Amino acid sequence: VIASWGEYDGTERISTQFILAGLTPERGYTFFLNCTPAPNKKARQSIEKFLKTGIYFYGEVENVDWDKDEAVGRWERDRPVELAGKLKIVRTDHYIIFTNSSSGKLFSKKMEECYYAIQETYPFPEVKGRKLMPVFLFRTREEYVDYYAKIAVISKESARVSKGHAWRDYYATYYDSPVDKVHIHEATHQIFDNRLFLSGGGSWFQEGVAEFMATSENKRKSFARNAARHGTHTPFREFFVIPSLAYDKGKAKSGEKKSSNHYAQAASIIDFARNSEFGKKQFPQFLESMGKIRRGDV
Repeated sequence: VIASWGEYDGTERISTQFILAGLTPERGYTFFLNCTPAPNKKARQSIEKFLKTGIYFYGEVENVDWDKDEAVGRWERDRPVELAGKLKIVRTDHYIIFTNSSSGKLFSKKMEECYYAIQETYPFPEVKGRKLMPVFLFRTREEYVDYYAKIAVISKESARVSKGHAWRDYYATYYDSPVDKVHIHEATHQIFDNRLFLSGGGSWFQEGVAEFMATSENKRKSFARNAARHGTHTPFREFFVIPSLAYDKGKAKSGEKKSSNHYAQAASIIDFARNSEFGKKQFPQFLESMGKIRRGDV
């Protein structure tokens, strides 16, 4: 894993830290580099080239498809008590589905469809050796609620509000409908975190890229028109620093819940950046830059 972050004086970056971390079967290792002042573009490219190519490991590598003991162990660690011994495993090109539902194979096809739709919208290369992304698919809503409450250490009432969530390396949901938009929304979160490594930018950015995948062009344009005509939006400087769009309470000017309005606003910004004449050519650079910036950095 390679990562970098900056130290700031106000809005001026005064240093950049780089870290390379890895695991062997017996040990973990890190290589840390602190650059003060922050390196220019040419120096940064040289550093990143070394981090990507300068250290090699010769030996047994991890089974990216998950061996049986690892897969069963992951399920047994977090599953609801009553689901002991009820695990079914479905593997695809990019996912490993842990489920107690008979719909695992059908659902796995839907997840692959989501993967390729997200990859087409936010292009990223296929990299050999990437570990299959885990998805927990439960047969009933209550089983999902039990799982979510346990793993996130939250109340069942809080967990019951959700139909699915992507967190850490996994996505968890329950079988309702394979065409439910929650799947592609949360699959986008999972991919941005575990394939693109773009987890920054703030809640508006993370929810924006996910909601863009889950909404129609007409819905996004309708929100933008109303926002322009009637001011039914949150000013950008205020909007960009909201810690979580999902938990922002209250009513918007349109009468809808603020969280719903905010999701639409976030998706419309991503739509503008991706499709307008002002940003289309630089959209990949926009994603890369925004996804790596500190959350709340206006």
